[in-house]
Amino acid sequence: MGLFDSIGGFLGGDSIEDQTNAQWNRTMQMWRSQIAWMKKEYAKSAGEYTSGYQKAIGDWGAMTSEARAGLEESFAREKGYLGVGKENVMQQVRQSYEQQRGTALASGIMSGLAGTSFASGQQAALTRAETQDIGNVETGYAQQFAGMEQRQGTQMMGFDQWNIAGKTGLQTDYTTGLANLRGSWAGRISGQQQAGLGVQ
Repeated sequence: MGLFDSIGGFLGGDSIEDQTNAQWNRTMQMWRSQIAWMKKEYAKSAGEYTSGYQKAIGDWGAMTSEARAGLEESFAREKGYLGVGKENVMQQVRQSYEQQRGTALASGIMSGLAGTSFASGQQAALTRAETQDIGNVETGYAQQFAGMEQRQGTQMMGFDQWNIAGKTGLQTDYTTGLANLRGSWAGRISGQQQAGLGVQ
């Protein structure tokens, strides 16, 4: 040990250095603890943020699935109503011609024309007219069904596009928000690290 070291120790230099080192170590420990806490808080915030968005996306999926099922159900009801309407109209046409054939037959019997070519021709004409009217009903309802299916298809396509756009928007918001959260915490942690390096 040199002379100056002995003098420094004699004047309390070793004690001062020990205190200084202890204080520095405490400061560094606090600095490291603060950075560790900030990193932990960032992980917690990011986890909560992610969980929140996962719930939001899940809720969106459940909501749109329920809405789509309701839309499909309404489409099916509309088709059913149109089908019932068609059957009712066709039944009315058939009943009308059955009555006309019965009336013509009764008239032929009363006039003595039953069994003649005239009576047979009259019945054949009614049958042809019935077939024509039934065909017209079929054609008219086929056009209505085609228009309805085209409209329903367009509506369902629009719904699906809206659903995809909504889900994409949520995912984009999540990605942007998470990047902003990460950037904010990175700046705070970096600032704390720089402060610690300044102390060192």
